[in-house]
Amino acid sequence: MKKFTIPIFIIVLSVSFLLFFSCDESIETAAIIAPEMFSLVSLSTTDSSISFTWTDPEADDFNYIMYNVSSDTDTFSGTISAGEESFVISDLAGYYYIYTITFNTVDTAGYKSADYTLYISPSLDGETDEYSIITTADELLNISSNPDGAYLLAKDINLDNVEWTPICYSSDPTALVFSGSFSGNGHTISNLKIDKDIDEHYKGLFSYSTGHIYGLNLTDVNLNVGCGSGCLTGWNMGVITDCKVSGSVEGQIDIGGLTGYNEGLIIRCSSDTAVISKAQCGGGLVGNNPGKIYRSFSTGNVEGLIQVGGLVGLCDSDISEITACYATGNVSGDTDTGGLAGLVSAGTVTDSYAMGAVEGITNTGGLIGTNVSIDVSNCYSTGFVSGSAFIGGLVGQNTGIVTACFYDAQTSGYIDAGGSGNSWTDIGMSMITILMQDETNFIAEGWDFTEKWDSNSDINNGYPYLIQLLDSY
Repeated sequence: MKKFTIPIFIIVLSVSFLLFFSCDESIETAAIIAPEMFSLVSLSTTDSSISFTWTDPEADDFNYIMYNVSSDTDTFSGTISAGEESFVISDLAGYYYIYTITFNTVDTAGYKSADYTLYISPSLDGETDEYSIITTADELLNISSNPDGAYLLAKDINLDNVEWTPICYSSDPTALVFSGSFSGNGHTISNLKIDKDIDEHYKGLFSYSTGHIYGLNLTDVNLNVGCGSGCLTGWNMGVITDCKVSGSVEGQIDIGGLTGYNEGLIIRCSSDTAVISKAQCGGGLVGNNPGKIYRSFSTGNVEGLIQVGGLVGLCDSDISEITACYATGNVSGDTDTGGLAGLVSAGTVTDSYAMGAVEGITNTGGLIGTNVSIDVSNCYSTGFVSGSAFIGGLVGQNTGIVTACFYDAQTSGYIDAGGSGNSWTDIGMSMITILMQDETNFIAEGWDFTEKWDSNSDINNGYPYLIQLLDSY
């Protein structure tokens, strides 16, 4: 297997023509014959730097290499002379940032090569990792033989007709753990299918992970499994960043679109997955979340019995966080059913919203089904809510603290706070639709419409949207 070095920092090394690099007017994009790209030899990173070596193109007219680096915190560019064949980028931020590094070779006539893109993250523990290149399904499966290694996906992989055993799967979920780094490199793995006995748990592309998985797209996933399962991982105790999943997942307990059970950190991820939890804890992104979720969203529909949510089924840890997230899928369940979260008993929910219809029997809310004791602030919901007892436009049953939160009195189905008699839970501030689409009403309650929220009649149906997730609308 071909190898090159790199630590765990999220770096997107991309070779693009003119999108990210402002160059001299004498440089032209190749119209007919593009120059040859260099051959990457090694790539390594620390928690604050990336270094790489390569072999220059053999063409006589090779002139130099252009590069551009961009992330949420950094943007810079430059050139590398022929013959240098190595480069170091330093003073980078942490592993939770994605770096897009764009390379082009340029010939003496000013023509540029096609794009070359890598997505790399610095190591979680500060160590330097040596990355192996993955191009086949067999190489994916072989990760289990070296679970603390580092891997980069170099091409799309179709798993159709592949009988998939999750990476690092064991009947004892702690006996074989993925603790390394996996860069999807912006590529897609499609048609992952698992249809196993319901007694087999923690299924997905990966089984149990304490490592870092990032920059990966999963499409057309179809899982019919037991407990603790999701498209990407069954159980996550590590870090998942910038991953997208779509398909369907059906199981018993702790079933999520991205991961079934999350004790780690999820950042900038999304799920368009139909989720069915036949027993307890079903969520569009995460089934059971004692961990942290930031800047992520779910658009798939969710069905279940107990603790069912558009984003998360259950949050029950003091460190649980849902921040700057949203869910738009429809949600149905029996007890503790919410547009964003089913039941929350510990942690915080902040700067988030839900827009899907919610149908339940007891403890049903447009945002949260049951809030036992947590702080919920600066959130809203707009979905139609129906149920038999303890139903609310925002929260079905509440013994926690709800601050500066709103629900749409018209779209939720209840113009008045007491629209459903004794069954209606009057939690949060209700406003008619036109007022929900007026940002001044939110600003008056202390919402940040400078860095966190914004509004536009052409975005998100005129309701407030999350600035950090603007690209998702």
